[in-house]
Amino acid sequence: MTESATCSYCEGAPLPRPEALPVQFERIPQTLRDIPQWVCWRYEYRDGKKWTKPPCQTNGIHASSTDPQTWSTFEAVQAAYEKGGFDGVGIVLTANMGIVGIDLDDISREDASPFLDGMSGTYNEVSPSGEGFSISLW
Repeated sequence: MTESATCSYCEGAPLPRPEALPVQFERIPQTLRDIPQWVCWRYEYRDGKKWTKPPCQTNGIHASSTDPQTWSTFEAVQAAYEKGGFDGVGIVLTANMGIVGIDLDDISREDASPFLDGMSGTYNEVSPSGEGFSISLW
């Protein structure tokens, strides 16, 4: 965690703004890069209760998980992230794409290893909070 944030998305937040791990673009497999269903995200404090990670278009406007017109290519979100103003990137998973996403929250590498080591044809990464894992299977 870092000091309380001062950006317009964070005003009035009584909790420190979470610090996201940097995106490791080189680890993302080409299979996922080729799917033009990418979004950026940034931490926002919502409803006076908690930090969230809403999806954003590369122009900073919120994206929709159901509207493909708000999604971008991998290259576009990478460029937007590298310019600054976003905390991470993600791919929008849809029912017809043949990929399953799994989040293992609040788990150590040691506890997750038996699960992660037994999967082939997958991509996994440490969650942005550093306290779990995200897995994509195809």
